[in-house]
Formats: sequence, structure tokens, C-alpha cells
Amino acid sequence: AVPDRPQRYRLAGRWVEAEVLDHRNDPAVEALVVRWRRVDELMAVVEDLAASEARYRSLVQTIPEVVFWVDVNGRITSLNEAWERQTGVGAADALGRPLLDFLDEEDRRRVAPVVEALLAGRLTTVTLESRCLDTAGDEPRWWEVRARLALGPGGDVLGATGIITDVTDRRRAQDQLTRLSRHDPLTGLLNRSALFEEVQAALDAPEDPEATLLAVLSLDLDGFTRVNDRFGHDTGDALLAQAALRIVHAVREPDRAGRIGGDEFVVLSPGHVDLDSATTLARRIAGVLATPFDVDGAGVLVSASVGVALAAPGTDGAGSRSATDLVRAADLAMYRAKAHGDGDVQVSPAMLAAAAAAP
Repeated sequence: AVPDRPQRYRLAGRWVEAEVLDHRNDPAVEALVVRWRRVDELMAVVEDLAASEARYRSLVQTIPEVVFWVDVNGRITSLNEAWERQTGVGAADALGRPLLDFLDEEDRRRVAPVVEALLAGRLTTVTLESRCLDTAGDEPRWWEVRARLALGPGGDVLGATGIITDVTDRRRAQDQLTRLSRHDPLTGLLNRSALFEEVQAALDAPEDPEATLLAVLSLDLDGFTRVNDRFGHDTGDALLAQAALRIVHAVREPDRAGRIGGDEFVVLSPGHVDLDSATTLARRIAGVLATPFDVDGAGVLVSASVGVALAAPGTDGAGSRSATDLVRAADLAMYRAKAHGDGDVQVSPAMLAAAAAAP
């Protein structure tokens, strides 16, 4: 059979291209005509390109990040070996599937519009973070995905190519830093600034027809200074940690507890609260803190004076919408409780109007 396209051969160290022309039906020729030409330079370019592609593929296979290609529909067309190391899914099982299938479902809804915009040509590059579906381990892992639009010679969208980096350790470090910046290192409760942010957010929350009031409880451990003086600061710290744990067990979701300094604690009970439930919560906390503590084998007895301030969401009762004013009102009520005797509970008079006006 006569080849239907030119063929290339290496002869005596040189490249030639042979094209066979069929003139057997031509009465003037009645033969096959072979046309030869030297193609050394062309083949040198081809060989260089092949070597370059081999080097590139070898490099792609050795880097620790996932390198991927997706088509215009977001379906995976190529992956390097890092994919299986990161996901536990073989490349053969992933090819042809949408890359979004391997993202956490909640994150998938968030990033899908961004990916759609990229593959539609409205974006040229994207960088996003998402949790991935990790079949190789039990803990969720985080990806940073950097992708670039791939265009054909005529400017038509071919898909996208990109790199996936496992940033789980970085995210965990960031989460830990965030936690440390918002939590008291001794007790694990919210620190002063984070607690005030929570109170302000509850005050500023949109009006909820099902919500009644929010409550802030300020409490102070009666007799804590005496414990510190007698047993030392290490025992005092241990007592604070145990007291915080009891407070956490005494409150309910979505209540938030914080330590704002020394032996002072604040509890926020946002929404669905009335005067009776707020004072009941205050007395429950006072009760659990009145039970003797066992600190390093020593029986330690303290109590808690609790002040209660109430407000409707969107106001602090005086119209200033200030977390500082609401906590201050609870503090003043706590000081009156102390004046009445250890373990007492008092409600801020300035906040009783809010309780009376609540539905």
C-alpha cells in the first residue's frame, strides 16, 4: 500500500522525509515516484521538544504539589503522582471526574462560582482554599488551589491548569494562633476582648421575633484572695481552671463564658432569656462554685457573687448599644451581691426595665 503521508527515516546519521506519489495511472509515467528531502533541522527541533517534554513530565512527577489539568467542564484530564499521595485516590480513578467532586461539600458550594467564572474566561487566575475529601486519613485536610486559564491558539478556552498544595499544617497553626488570641491561656475560656466582641455581636444582632432578652452575668470568686495568700499562686491558678470548667458545665448552648481578669468571669446568654431564666442560671453557677474544690489534695472552699444585666437585642437597655455598658451594669450588680453576702445574686436595676418591657 502506498503511504498516504510523508514518512521520515534516519539514514546514515541523517534524517530524510520520503513522500511516495502514485502515478501508475498516469500514461506518461505509469510508476511510483518517490520525492526525498533532508529534514535534519526539523527533526532536531522535534527531538529537542520531545526531550524538553520528557524533562518537564519528569519534573512534574517529582514535585510534592499536585499538578492538574481540567477541561472546559472542570473535569480532570491529567494528574501527577502527588495526587494519589495527597488523596489516596488513584489517578486513573480520578481522570474524567470534576475536580470539585474532591472538595468538601460545604466548601464546594462556596468555590463553585469562582471555578465557573475561571472556565468561562471571566477570570484568568484564581487562588482559593478548601477542605478536601481525604480518603487516606480521618482528619480533614486543607488545600490551596492555584489555577490559571488555558487558552488555545485562537483564544478559545481549553480549560485550566494549576497546582494544589496541602496547607493543613499552616491552617492548623493559624487556627491555633486565632484561638490563642481569643482565649485565656489558663482556663481556655474566652478572654476579655473576645468576650466583649461576643456581647457586642449579640447586642447588634438583627431583631429576632422569637428572641426575648439577652443576659450578661458577672461573677467574682469570694475568698479567692484568701486562697492565694494561704496556698500560693499555683493553687490559685488550679482553682481558677477548675472553676472555669464548672462554669462551662453549668451553662448551655449557645451561652459563652469568659475570664476577663483575675478571678472575674462573665457569662453571655444570648436570646431566649427572661428574668427568671437569667437568675436561675446565675444561681446554678453560684451553686456549682460553692461546692468545695479539691486542689492538689487540699479542700478549698469559695463562693461566687453574681450580678445579672438584661437587654433586648439591638440595645443595652439604655440605648447605647454598648457591650462595655452592659458588662459594667452586671459588674455593679455583682458588687451589690457581694455587699449582701457571699454567694448572692443581684439584678441590675437599670436593666429591670428591659426585662419588664420584653414580650
